Amino acid sequence: IRLEDRDRANVIRWLTVCMGIAILVESFELYSFLSYLSQQEPIKGGKLVVHLLTQGDLAPWFWGGVVGVALALPFLLAAASLLTRRPIPALAYSYFGLALIGGMILRFVIVWGGELKQPLAFPPSMWPLIF
Repeated sequence: IRLEDRDRANVIRWLTVCMGIAILVESFELYSFLSYLSQQEPIKGGKLVVHLLTQGDLAPWFWGGVVGVALALPFLLAAASLLTRRPIPALAYSYFGLALIGGMILRFVIVWGGELKQPLAFPPSMWPLIF
């Protein structure tokens, strides 16, 4: 099947709209997940994970990779693509590629954050030791 230029433009526009909606849904899910974690009891370690992601060692990966590369940049490129009268295929390839790379970074951040051991309810400094 050979697509004409008009059909190709419609397909790119339709996929761009779907991409924008998917990015907005993923942003909402990420916000909801982090909000849920930050409201957990301190014993479960949710606040510690949120701190690790947003302000700790994983903050550059989270803000630059997940928020920047996976969400903000592809959304801005998709919006710019929709504002042009004639879609540019190279622009579409770039924001789809950025979304995939950012999604991979998100998976790494989730795995690295999962390596965090759950804090103990009673740390060793509080254990009653009798010598």
